[in-house]
Amino acid sequence: MGKRPGPARPFSVVRALAAVLALAGAAAAAEPASGARPDAWWRVFGDPALDAVIARVDAANPTIARYAARLDGARAAARAQRAETSPTLSLEGGASDAGGPLINAVGGSGSLFSARAMVSWQADLFGKTSGLREASRDEVIAAAAQRDGVRLLVESEAVLARFEALAADAGLDLAQRRLALASEDAATAARARDLGLRAASDMRAPRDAVAAARIAVDSARLRRQQALDRLAALMGEREPPPLTGTLASDAPPVPAGLAGDLLTRRPDIGAARARLQASDARLRATRRAWLPDITLTASGGAASSTLLGLLEAASRGYGMGLLLATPLFDGGRHSARVAGARAATDEARAAYDEQVLAAFRETADCLATLAAARARQAELAARLADERAALAAMRRGIATGLRSRSAGLAAEGAVLEREEDALHARAETLAAAVRLVRALGGGWSPTPG
Repeated sequence: MGKRPGPARPFSVVRALAAVLALAGAAAAAEPASGARPDAWWRVFGDPALDAVIARVDAANPTIARYAARLDGARAAARAQRAETSPTLSLEGGASDAGGPLINAVGGSGSLFSARAMVSWQADLFGKTSGLREASRDEVIAAAAQRDGVRLLVESEAVLARFEALAADAGLDLAQRRLALASEDAATAARARDLGLRAASDMRAPRDAVAAARIAVDSARLRRQQALDRLAALMGEREPPPLTGTLASDAPPVPAGLAGDLLTRRPDIGAARARLQASDARLRATRRAWLPDITLTASGGAASSTLLGLLEAASRGYGMGLLLATPLFDGGRHSARVAGARAATDEARAAYDEQVLAAFRETADCLATLAAARARQAELAARLADERAALAAMRRGIATGLRSRSAGLAAEGAVLEREEDALHARAETLAAAVRLVRALGGGWSPTPG
């Protein structure tokens, strides 16, 4: 009699799994981090209340939360794509009982218990799936950049809403002062009419001035409330926050050279660049789809007529296999897919170029708008200084009896008008600076001192 084959070596499945894992190479690369968020750009405006405003916006704004969830989905898709090239381990177990004439005629009858473990790995020797992994990583980068862009947009809208509320609050104070002056002027005119020094028909202008001042007060109060309501919505809250602080006196100076860094600063350009890279990676993967698929398998298990017999070495067996599959003819499907992937890459490249041009145009427009706003603010500040000097001279004349109180009221009204113009110009300058920050893709460090 020949020598009886020995039992299968113990732990053969574990060793086969170790061999397949060795062929699989190093572990998948770590998930790419999201694009770095710009520094606390709002601090260049010198408003300490903005820290709390931005913190609440980032924590509860639903739009930011939606794009953050989209980023989480892209990360999950990238992990799933990386898992496509990882070995798989499956376990099978079964129990059956057979009997009857047919079974007895061809074999045996009775119970059969089986257990098997199987490991398989599709080797990416030709880089067919590496392109898809690269594309998924680039999609994560694009989603992170898009999230950062949306966050910057929402944060800047919150800053604009706060500045508008502060400007409306200051405008409300000016409107109330104008109403007080108009009321005093109307009362003076009424006394003059009662003394016969003024005709009754001359009372219409003072009354109209009082009515216009009341409308201005109501308008300023409405603008203030609307700005606070918009700020509350951006914070994801129902009630507007209490308004504290005052509007900044001027926009921060803009360092030179920021516009030249748009390609690395703006999140939308980063997202478009990542999408272009993802499309190019998918094109490479599509071109390689024609190459062969190589699958390695290893299996081991046991079968016995009794459940305890599965533990006996004589009932065990194992095997390893290699499968090579390659397409020969697909009716032009592969070439059509390559053409579609190439068209998608061309579209992504055009979208990237378009985004870059739009970014530089938007930044140039914002720089010009800010420069014009600064010039207007300086001009109105000079006019306000002249009106205040005239009012000071008028008050000296009133104190010496050389000028009347009615003339003083007119001078105070002129100063209030110039203060309103200067306030609007200051608010426009700050708004232009915020929009420039948004166009630049982030802010800059405050100037020391």
